[in-house]
Amino acid sequence: MRRLAARCGVTAMSLYRHVRTKEELLAVLADRLLDDLEVPVVPGQSPEDQVGAVFRALYRMWRAHPEFGLIAASQPVDGKVAHRWMEVVLGALGRAGLDAAQSVDAYDALACYTAGFLQQHAGRKQDAVPEAERIARINDSSGEFSHVLAAADQLVNRSDEKYFDAGLRIVLRGVFDG
Repeated sequence: MRRLAARCGVTAMSLYRHVRTKEELLAVLADRLLDDLEVPVVPGQSPEDQVGAVFRALYRMWRAHPEFGLIAASQPVDGKVAHRWMEVVLGALGRAGLDAAQSVDAYDALACYTAGFLQQHAGRKQDAVPEAERIARINDSSGEFSHVLAAADQLVNRSDEKYFDAGLRIVLRGVFDG
């Protein structure tokens, strides 16, 4: 808190007038990021499309602000704005016929998929071509992993919104058709 106060040009006591703990400050920051979430609202949108729109927007926000992931991984993100988006998702799931327990399970699965995709791909800065070649070399020597070799390009090139969306559609299909 002292370092943050110094960077802001104020005293630590000034910060403590607004927040009691570092965790409370992080919760305020998470809420502010979620408040900027841009979710397209389409009249008559299906519950599945509405839920997908929220998680696609969350994905884009999280990519733009990776610090959100650090906050979400270290503490609950449960401020008023987080609850506003949760309300949208849970309401859509309820309209689709899921009960409260199923809606929470679905919400958790969607949130975990989104967080997991971002965390898995956030640190990958290596060039995909050498990675695909490495997979091919491993398989040339044994021939044991023909499916891995056939999917090598897709396995190493999955760090953008197109691939996130493909996985999200699979999760949504499980939620809404399962």
